[in-house]
Order: sequence, then structure tokens, then C-alpha cells
Amino acid sequence: MPLDHTDSERRDPRQITAVEYGRMADAYARAVAPAADQLSLGLGLRLVRASGAFVKAAEIEVQRPLKLNWSYFSTIYVISVFKSLEARTIARFTGLTRQAVSIVLAGMEKAGLVIRSSGNQEDGRLVSIRFTDQGEETASRSVQDQLRFSEKWFSVLDRDERAELNRLLEKLLEKGPQQAGRRDQ
Repeated sequence: MPLDHTDSERRDPRQITAVEYGRMADAYARAVAPAADQLSLGLGLRLVRASGAFVKAAEIEVQRPLKLNWSYFSTIYVISVFKSLEARTIARFTGLTRQAVSIVLAGMEKAGLVIRSSGNQEDGRLVSIRFTDQGEETASRSVQDQLRFSEKWFSVLDRDERAELNRLLEKLLEKGPQQAGRRDQ
């Protein structure tokens, strides 16, 4: 079935709002796959777009002034929770690849934010990561600034909506089909 792109072709994409784009994307999906669960597709697309918008805004407002980016912040946050841990565990909880974590840690080490030490007596190849004093200060500030930013960003939702969104996202993370047969690395 040929797709009708007349509306999207007539309009300047720079003039289309995010909500309008979402509606146009939904219409496109219905045309391409009319038998598919359109609601699930829309949820997936909106989840990715919302996540991207949140990260982009947080990087601009919070992370860049601290000379960080989202990968650095998510790594800092995980280290803050555990105080000392291995790079593979950081990768597991940030969603970054091990290679990306290695690059982030190298940059953080060069900046004087973390130190690596061989802390595993059974396997000397495993290295623990922990903050330096400067890293502790940077972590404290970035986490506090990020929390204030998050409060502002999610203020469009009332408390019950935030709680429900949190509950639903936790459910997806815990029970989503992507978890089937997957081992934590």
C-alpha cells in the first residue's frame, strides 16, 4: 500500500512541534503496519524521545557546566551508590557498554575524579573504582544539581502521576520481554 506523505511533505519539519511529530509518526506506523499494536509502538517511540529530551536538557543545564556529560554523570551516580566497584558493574547499572565505561573512567581518572586499585585477591585483573576527594565533591554537586533539574523537569506531572510513571517504568525494567533469557553481565 503506497504511503500518503502529503501532510509531512507540505510542512516544514522545523515548524512541527514534538506532539505533532508524534501524531505524524503514529499515522505513518498505521500505514506501514496496520495490524501492529499501534499503542505499543507509540509508547516505545515516545519513551525513547522523552528519554533523549531529558538527557539532552540535563546535559545542557546540569552536566556541561560541570564539564561532564550524561555518560559521566550516570557513572558518577553508580559509583556514588556503591562507593567502590568494578567497571563491569558500572556498565551493568548504567546501560553503557564496557568499552564506553572504560573510556569514561579513563577520562575521569585523567581529570582526577577516580582512582583504580586492584582490590580482588582472587583475581588481580579485577580493578575497583572509587572517587578521589575531588571526585567526591564533583559527584555531590552533580547529583544535587541533577536532582533539582529532575524535580523541575517532572513538575509537569503531579505527585500521583510521577509515582505511577515510576511504577510503570520499574515494571518494564523488571519484567519487559528484553529481560527474557538475558543474563546480567
